[in-house]
Amino acid sequence: MNQGTKGTKQSLRVTNEQLVLQHIAAANAQASRADIARSTGLTRATVSAIVAELIERRIVAEAGTRAGDSGKPATRLELDRVNHIVIAIDVRARQVTCTCVLLDGTVDEFTEYSVGTTPIIDVVAVAVASLRRRRPENVLSVGIAVPGGVSGDGRVVSHELGWDGLDIAALVSEQVEAPVLVMSDAAASAVFEATLSRAVSPSIGAIHLGKTLSVAMLARGVNLIEPAQSGGDIGHLIVLGGDRVCPLGHAGCLSAVASLDAILDGVDPETLFLRHNGVTNGAVRVLNSRIADASRHIAAYVDILGATSGIPEFVLDGPVRALGSALVEATRKELRARVVRQGDIPVVRFSTLGADGVILGAATHAFRQRLGVTWTTENLSNALGDTSLTLVERNIGGYSMERLPIVRKYVSAAAVAALALGAAGCSTGAGGDDTITLEVWTHEFEPLQQVLTEKWIPEFEAEHEGVQIKLTSIPFAGAVSYDAKLISALSSGGGPDVWDMGDWNYKTFAENGYLEPIDPETFGYEDDQELIDAYLPGSTDALVSDGELLGLFSEFNTLNLFYNKEVFADAGIEPLPEDKPVSWKEIGEIGQKLRVENGGALERIGLQLGFFANFRSPQWYAQNYYTFLRQYGQDDIFVDGAPAGNTEAAVEAFQLIHDFTYKYEAYDPNFLNNWFADVPQGRAGMVSAGTWYPSSAIQNNEDFDFGVAPNPVVDPENPDTYKNVSWLWGWSINANAEEERKAASQEFLAFMLGKKGETEQSADWFERLGYMQPSLAFLESDAYQSALEESPWLQLWVDALSNYEVTPVPHSYDEAGAALVRAIDRVIYDGASAEEAADQLQAELERLG
Repeated sequence: MNQGTKGTKQSLRVTNEQLVLQHIAAANAQASRADIARSTGLTRATVSAIVAELIERRIVAEAGTRAGDSGKPATRLELDRVNHIVIAIDVRARQVTCTCVLLDGTVDEFTEYSVGTTPIIDVVAVAVASLRRRRPENVLSVGIAVPGGVSGDGRVVSHELGWDGLDIAALVSEQVEAPVLVMSDAAASAVFEATLSRAVSPSIGAIHLGKTLSVAMLARGVNLIEPAQSGGDIGHLIVLGGDRVCPLGHAGCLSAVASLDAILDGVDPETLFLRHNGVTNGAVRVLNSRIADASRHIAAYVDILGATSGIPEFVLDGPVRALGSALVEATRKELRARVVRQGDIPVVRFSTLGADGVILGAATHAFRQRLGVTWTTENLSNALGDTSLTLVERNIGGYSMERLPIVRKYVSAAAVAALALGAAGCSTGAGGDDTITLEVWTHEFEPLQQVLTEKWIPEFEAEHEGVQIKLTSIPFAGAVSYDAKLISALSSGGGPDVWDMGDWNYKTFAENGYLEPIDPETFGYEDDQELIDAYLPGSTDALVSDGELLGLFSEFNTLNLFYNKEVFADAGIEPLPEDKPVSWKEIGEIGQKLRVENGGALERIGLQLGFFANFRSPQWYAQNYYTFLRQYGQDDIFVDGAPAGNTEAAVEAFQLIHDFTYKYEAYDPNFLNNWFADVPQGRAGMVSAGTWYPSSAIQNNEDFDFGVAPNPVVDPENPDTYKNVSWLWGWSINANAEEERKAASQEFLAFMLGKKGETEQSADWFERLGYMQPSLAFLESDAYQSALEESPWLQLWVDALSNYEVTPVPHSYDEAGAALVRAIDRVIYDGASAEEAADQLQAELERLG
């Protein structure tokens, strides 16, 4: 709940305290008292007094001095991670999950208690007591998520749990001297999605599909609309013509046709497996019919809710990924067919973390209600990266849940019963057979997961009896940070068998011995050099160490400019030329014309860059900045090994960013919401991206009419300014895995990437995802030439490799890259001049040595 003003006189002290706390929470231990005063407009004396009181209450702590400030070093402030915890509990009929979160957003491992015959409220008591014993710090607040309706005073009506007006808040308050906040699972999911995921808007609706169907909505990130107390929420509204009975005994209601229990009633695992692999029989046809029926009714109510509430985005929550993407896709199709409000079709998608979004949403709500502020995506992203990882498949109610790389502990029903009686005990168990199960991790990118689950994994398993693939996708940034998870998992000696990752990780991962060399013989080559020579010269540089390949391409890319043709046409702007780049100055001027404000509210910006607040990825900071820096004549922020952050070229690059933000107002870092949706949905006019962009953009707008132009340059008449960046994602194998697992991993990569002389694999990746794998055989193949005929704009990537000097980005996810991020932030958020930002960057680089 970001506070934008100082509040009324009556609430001045509380509001100012919230202003200070929100700034500290968002600054990730980098804010000083002076920073807060400048940002909030409060006097330094007021800030100092508030901070002193917060330190005394052990809500805030000093985090040492900040390197880089001129004069007396500033003292950094952070939320005190030692003295308080927030407890979060997700209550289900068969299982109770609990965790605790420190004030800085650090998430403890989840403990899951099997309910058995023990009363659920006793299981909740065991969970709370266990957390208090393990974490003796003061409990700041408790957040509890439950299925069913919740009244304003915390009483729960839940047929699924057998509760009728149970005052769970009062019962839990007997164990902890802290506020207890109770909410529905749908409401908790809405809070998480609106505040901590890459949502389109802070106004969001969550549709929880489980035993029944429930909906909660969050308006403007603040006003929470819960299901009705009686349990008679939207899930039990009557569907015209429906005569089926829901699991709670209501005839003809929405839950009877659109809950997950209704869709999967009588469906066995084999039917799900057959459907997943594209096999159709009578049982699969019945399931497909149910999905279509459910999507029709869900779309109808999303249409009504979207029209009456103005909520622009709805997420489907619960163990719904067992259905694959079919339910979301069918619901989107139904919405497009029925919504007549031009350009106002609500977004429908899966929840970001599935069931884990519920418990983290409950924690976020409890934290915000206690202190009036919320965690940022960075808080939880950094915090989750600290945990040691294992992969555990969770099953709730018989439905296979998505798997998340977070430590999970299990307590059996028998152990819960013993604990409830005052004894202690727990048990864990795992089964296994002779089958090799390879753990495969990827960054979250829906087209990537789709092609793996629909094609490569089932086809590989069909041809390799005894080998199974377990796929886990993790958001690249946000509440779960992909790179942080990889580093944490691999450094502990575990981690996945196979994963994809960006080129910036290869040097560090190689130095730490995480990477198994690619076996050229498995791929049909005599040695490493022959395998290296099979790709474009220089393209494998980031993957090679001591003459050995430590990974193989998922994609190799460079930047060109995508733009929304409809947005251009509405603004009266001609399409951009395809045969020659325009200047960045012209892009700024076009962006200025594309900017739209309505009643003082910003509705569209002209240019999307990679700096925006809810996706602050160093990769994109570096890619955008290095594109500018190199076009001004400097290849690196170090020259001949010496820091060069305040040279003329460096200042010019910062000035370009400053101009986009303030001179042309073509760019606003706080406006953008969704990296993949803003341009196709018309909230931004242009974006620099790679060949992969359309496949994801079209998922957010099937009618996206886009143009592509060469990436802009400083001076189109000067060939010396034709500079661009390259980056790659590569597939890698865990060097610490068992030998048979490493051998199976080599076979898996060879199967889906192709052996010597094979081009079908590269063609399929390119056709489905736009992923360019720079195999010489593929670039010379009929498949690639055919793709060029179908999508002529792809020729721009071929031309870029010859018309531009294309080189990798040397600094992104390192200390120098972090300094660059801070320098850019000073420009776009603080309005610092180009010279000030460059001087600060230079000072930080010099201290790095």
